[in-house]
Amino acid sequence: MRALITRPRENAGAIARALSERDIEPIQEPLLEIRATDHGPIDLDGVQAVLLTSAFGAREFATSTERRDLPIFAVGDATADAARNAGFDKVESARGDAEALAMLVMEKLKPADGALLHAGGRTIAGDLAGQLGEAGYEVRRVELYSALPAPALSIETIEALKSGGLDLVLFFSPRTAGTFVRLVQEAGVADRCAQVTALCLSAQVAEAARGVGWRRVEIADRPEQPAMIALVDRWLETGTMPPQDEQSQPAAEAAASAAEPVRKPEIRWEQKDQAQRASPPPQPQRRRGVGSGVVAALLVLLALATGVLGYMLWDRQEQLRVAMEQGQRSRIPTAEITDLQGRIGSAEARMTENLSRIEQRLGDRLDALESRITEVAARDQGQPDLEARIDDLQAKLTAVQDARGALQDQLSAVEQSTGKLGDRLTTGLADIEKQVTAATEAAQEATREAARDRTAAMLMALNGVRDALAEGAPFDTQVSDLRKLGQNEPAVAEALSGWADRAAAGIPTRPQLTKRFKEIASEVGGRIRPQTGEGWLDSMIERATSVVRVRRVGEDAAGDTPDAVLARAEAAMDNGNLAKAVDEVGALQGEPAAAFADWLADAKARLAVADGLERLEKAALAVRGAG
Repeated sequence: MRALITRPRENAGAIARALSERDIEPIQEPLLEIRATDHGPIDLDGVQAVLLTSAFGAREFATSTERRDLPIFAVGDATADAARNAGFDKVESARGDAEALAMLVMEKLKPADGALLHAGGRTIAGDLAGQLGEAGYEVRRVELYSALPAPALSIETIEALKSGGLDLVLFFSPRTAGTFVRLVQEAGVADRCAQVTALCLSAQVAEAARGVGWRRVEIADRPEQPAMIALVDRWLETGTMPPQDEQSQPAAEAAASAAEPVRKPEIRWEQKDQAQRASPPPQPQRRRGVGSGVVAALLVLLALATGVLGYMLWDRQEQLRVAMEQGQRSRIPTAEITDLQGRIGSAEARMTENLSRIEQRLGDRLDALESRITEVAARDQGQPDLEARIDDLQAKLTAVQDARGALQDQLSAVEQSTGKLGDRLTTGLADIEKQVTAATEAAQEATREAARDRTAAMLMALNGVRDALAEGAPFDTQVSDLRKLGQNEPAVAEALSGWADRAAAGIPTRPQLTKRFKEIASEVGGRIRPQTGEGWLDSMIERATSVVRVRRVGEDAAGDTPDAVLARAEAAMDNGNLAKAVDEVGALQGEPAAAFADWLADAKARLAVADGLERLEKAALAVRGAG
């Protein structure tokens, strides 16, 4: 029997082992790739508890803060175990979903005691913040990671579906279920799911999985991993279940992708009301008068304004058209685009304002001319040349109207052209934003890869130091590598202090230090003469010690005399307690202290390197977490 696990690879180990223990071959098909986000420092000021909704979120939160005193409320046991393994002591599990977690929080915590921090992924299931917000809690949210859906199914999974070699598919979230439905449909193997049973963590997960026809769809009793394992056991006990007679096929969409859509900038180009450009009504026939000079001057002014404004817009538009046709859209700075839009808008506004002024002036002049024509017609009805003058004036009026219509047509053409230019600029800006987004993601991935490489190199150098210490050999090459890898990390430089300067010569091993201690202690002990204060007794002791060397031994030796100190130090060395031996020898004075000076320096270096290696390993892992 074979079962497909759709969980992210980081969370699939336990369920895969449980399946193997039941003689079910697990096939790992992670449909979501978990990536840590660059969330920066987490503000925990005023936070009374942290809410965790995934095991990955628990691990990522642990690497983002050194605090372990905050109470942790986890959605399920797996998340709670991950928090405890990361060093948190106050951990409670809701053993359910987001709704169960909200109920647990409302039962245990009060809104007045402080804010709640929800540390999770970019995409979340349920409305945890909404439920708690309605109950009066302040919920802060920090995105620690994002989950990217897989682009396609693996060849192994597709072949297993085609050959009928797949019995179970395990779904732990609506998003993975929806992603699977979409991918089997794209791969053309959705119909092969009719021979496969879907095991779902909850009813919401089952709803997302019903986008294809299954042999059966089974739901766990509780939304947690042990309940899913129990569901597998039930399936094994019942054997080959008959397919369900009816399976609902809702038209629910697959879960939304974790990658947020790129919001394209929108440039709107205001279009003028075409009704404002309608041709003026035909002028009634007027009696003829004078004013041809004024009309001619207005025509010249109108033509001049049209030419200047039209040329300004045409010249700038032509420059942009040439740049864009040469494939230089991405080189146009955003500031220049914004400036150009402002100029075009200002030019349109000035053109409209000037046109309105010209039309107003023309209207005023026409009204004045019509009045004069009416007066002249009434006064000079008998003059034979009046008819010709009126015809001439009417022709000039018609010319003015034609010129105004031509100006409006030119303005319409400019507006249409700027509208097209706006569309092209919008498209160009969208392309630029896509390129920037892709470059940013590539840079972030490169940073994470570099952090992983640095961590691996530092750990390799640390192992080299440990190997050299075990043999008492030099390790200057490894120390040099550690200095280069951690040149910007103060923690690395601090961890190297006190022993790195001895890398070229090496540091004696513990057996070597023990042997040297005994040799020096024996030599120094032979020179120590107890003083009783009685001359004859001291003389006898001196003669006796000249023949036989006597030295006290045992960790129970009392007193501050050199032989008592050396006895306690030797006992500590025999018990493997180098630190205590160093403390005892450090208390010696005079000739014994001088005899042990070199040994004491080597022993302190040995202790310093042990502490330094532990701190360097933590620093290396911190570099990986920062990437």
